Amino acid sequence: MPDYYSDYYFTSNRTQYLCPTFSTFQCQPPKACARDPQTGKFYCCDSRDASGNVCWSIPQDCATDGSTLTCGHGDQIWCCRYQTEECTSKPGQFNICWNKVRSTLGNISEELLQDTYSSLSAATPLASSWVFDPATLMATATHTGSTSSSPSTSASQIPDTTATATSSPPSPDSSPTSLSGGGIAGIVVGVVAVVAIALGAGMYLLKRHRRRVNPTAGLPPTPLTKPAHEAGPGNQVFEVDGERYLLELPGSSE
Repeated sequence: MPDYYSDYYFTSNRTQYLCPTFSTFQCQPPKACARDPQTGKFYCCDSRDASGNVCWSIPQDCATDGSTLTCGHGDQIWCCRYQTEECTSKPGQFNICWNKVRSTLGNISEELLQDTYSSLSAATPLASSWVFDPATLMATATHTGSTSSSPSTSASQIPDTTATATSSPPSPDSSPTSLSGGGIAGIVVGVVAVVAIALGAGMYLLKRHRRRVNPTAGLPPTPLTKPAHEAGPGNQVFEVDGERYLLELPGSSE
């Protein structure tokens, strides 16, 4: 149902926690000041008190035209508005008038009102008052209640992030151990030795190939100083294909 009152706000110590026209009666948060739209009078609306979340205010000047209601007895006499207010029902309380219309602050938890006040005052600590909307707070409380009553997410519904974690690149600590200076030097020496051996073998094979293609010229064969068989005066020896033939010249005798 719509709220009867309007202009809700929290007071501060800058105004001594007083609603407009209040003299000494403080309205400290989570209580809030609110205005009666019919009379324009301000009230302090309680939150879930034993009196039924009433909105109370200071008394009126007593009148004789029937517009006020006389409260109290003996030396404690005060007056309230006749049509819209009633005398306080709280024992030992006086000079207080209750509005006949209750506030919707009774539908809001005192904890939520206190949290709202703390949030607003922290945002603007130098303000003299902080305006708020009870309807918005009630909607928030209803939404929060429905959310908290919904089934909680079970462990099987929670996404498993293990696969993602293990598929990430390894950390620098898990990288292979680097070679020491001695190991690197040994590798370099081995490579140099292999290269030297390969070069030596190549040069040897190259020289051997050249010798086969272009054999080295040797000394000329030693001439025969004395032939084993000397031809006679009329004969001449010819050598053909490595064999000797004796050719007899004309006019020669055996």
